[in-house]
Amino acid sequence: MKTNLIILVLLLAAVAGSVTVIILQLSTPTFSGENLSGEENRRETAVAPDEENGGEEAGEDTGEISREETDTGDGPSENGSGGEPNGGGEQGDEPENGLNNDRPREETPLDRLLRRFHEHQSSVKWMRGEMTITRFGIYEQPVETDNEKRETGRTSSGRFIYKPDNRFALRLEHVSHDENSKKESEQYLAYMHVLWIVKRSGDTVKAERWLIENDKMYEVLLLLQGADPDALNRTFDMRLIDKDDASERKRLKREGHDVEDLKKRDVYLLELIYKDKTKRRNYKHLEAVISRDFLVEKLKLYNAFNDAETIIWFENVEIDKGEEIPEGEFRFKPSKEGIKKFSDNATLERAADILWRMRRTGSWVRGVRADYEDDRYDPAWGEETAHSRSSGVLYFMPPDKFRIEIAKPKEKILGSNGKKAYRYEKENKRATIFDVEKAQGKVDLGNLRIMQKFFAQDIHALAKDFNFKFEGVEKIDGLETYRFELKPWEKAEEDEDGEVYNVDRIELWVELETFLACKIRLYDLQRKKNYNEVGLKNIDISEEIPAEKFDPVFPEDVEVIEE
Repeated sequence: MKTNLIILVLLLAAVAGSVTVIILQLSTPTFSGENLSGEENRRETAVAPDEENGGEEAGEDTGEISREETDTGDGPSENGSGGEPNGGGEQGDEPENGLNNDRPREETPLDRLLRRFHEHQSSVKWMRGEMTITRFGIYEQPVETDNEKRETGRTSSGRFIYKPDNRFALRLEHVSHDENSKKESEQYLAYMHVLWIVKRSGDTVKAERWLIENDKMYEVLLLLQGADPDALNRTFDMRLIDKDDASERKRLKREGHDVEDLKKRDVYLLELIYKDKTKRRNYKHLEAVISRDFLVEKLKLYNAFNDAETIIWFENVEIDKGEEIPEGEFRFKPSKEGIKKFSDNATLERAADILWRMRRTGSWVRGVRADYEDDRYDPAWGEETAHSRSSGVLYFMPPDKFRIEIAKPKEKILGSNGKKAYRYEKENKRATIFDVEKAQGKVDLGNLRIMQKFFAQDIHALAKDFNFKFEGVEKIDGLETYRFELKPWEKAEEDEDGEVYNVDRIELWVELETFLACKIRLYDLQRKKNYNEVGLKNIDISEEIPAEKFDPVFPEDVEVIEE
């Protein structure tokens, strides 16, 4: 009896102990970030790639695009390039059951850093500063610190300027440790989709044009502009490095970091590993030092093949100080640099890829300002007067507000605030106002709705009504462009709303460097040789334009007629 009692007491104690452990486990909060080991943190912070970038194959090599391809949001698949890289990482494991899928995940230290970093950098309008790049290879004499690598490695330094949406310019002068070496410099100009790299060595100049996602400079910009956490998560597996961990401190010191300085200033240390296996073959991982003011101070890229490193320092950075940086500072003009030939790694020959990039460019439009040219051609007027040309300045705000201030041959204003459209002839002191629905064909723009889509860079909307056929690359006034022919879909020709009814076909030219639609020519449906051509130059899509700019306001002595 006594023995049975002892056994019963032991069983009760064991059960009580198990319950206590379970309760403690359930009541203990889970954290990730600086307190987690590297592998645990990667599992916690890894996010499946965005489905948008898992696009299907592009159209056939004929250059024609099906309606299904123009309507999809998928990016190009041939070279993995897009508005933002998809990383190429494998899809994460699916939950075994559908429970708790909607329960919000607790914000981790890494989540907080990425969110606050993005919030800070998103407020930046422009940035200037100094930038130093050191390429420290396996052939240099071993040194202990990054600063020593800066003194002994292949180092270039210069000044950079930056504006959001992939606008970046940098000119580097190579610091040679050999007095007899040639003077060398490098120039990087990023403008939305395209990156120019110009290298000068003595009298030799070499220029290359790349799609920006295919060069490591894109990752530098992702961090510099504080990309949103989703964009970073699509590209990298990330973790915060714990500076209090003894093994991490030892590794950081071995790699050249000034660990005591990093701890004293309490900066963030972010490790990034490519999800894209192709890029991972080039770089084992990246490390970013981010200040408590959310500025990138240093970026290190570790070569996957050997112990070589690329170290980038950002110093004396000024935000929104001095005069605003004009768009032209980020554009590269080969003729001005005396460059006649260059290696072109950016030309795309598949229509679906080009169209997708045009749509991505359209998504960046805040407002449009451009030099405007119009050419109306009618052979019935005779050879000498067949062309009627005008020029001025265009202002546009999506989706339908525009103002065209024509200066030549006579001053005139065409515009719309979205509700009312108007035509003002300064010489005659007369203005006519229309309801937008009745303005079709009355504001000297041909098909008003099509022109508005062109001004807005709204390629997605045009693709719903027209079939795009790629006709090749063509130079216009020294500017390289992609040329398309657009034919109305059969159903669109029959639409009663007349949106494309009076158009036989359209020719469209798109800047090769920026993927901005720069010229459109609309051929009349009845008189097929007649066309209305509108061209845009010096296009700026980065600034919103005040709404009052588009209101029909005229001087007091102007006769106003409402129709």
